[in-house]
Amino acid sequence: MLCGAFIVSDYSVLVVDDDADIRASICEILCELGYQCSQAPEGNLALCQLDRQPVDLVIIDILMPERDGVETIQAIKADWPRTRIIAMSGGGSGMVADYLLRVGSGVGAQAAIQKPFKIAALTELVMKVLAEKTS
Repeated sequence: MLCGAFIVSDYSVLVVDDDADIRASICEILCELGYQCSQAPEGNLALCQLDRQPVDLVIIDILMPERDGVETIQAIKADWPRTRIIAMSGGGSGMVADYLLRVGSGVGAQAAIQKPFKIAALTELVMKVLAEKTS
């Protein structure tokens, strides 16, 4: 999904989550703010997309089928070290979200957010992480 009739930002974002509704909602919010947004349902497809078109920021769920968020974050940091990453998780598979988010941060994510989150919290975090890239 690429959108933004009035692009006010040169930043591109890839949202990676196995839940299509979450991906679509995040992209809709970011597009309304002027970000260029694309989606992937799991880590392997995210890496394929990054091969074709690197992005400034990846927002990625930790627990996903196929390649999970931790493995994908490690691959992103190895191949695209300047790409900023926000890990997100609501927990699952017997693991609490706080633990999963700490793991995501430990392997290279610059920030983490627990699902469910408020729109304002996500947009503030996106702006903060992207601002750190340019400083």
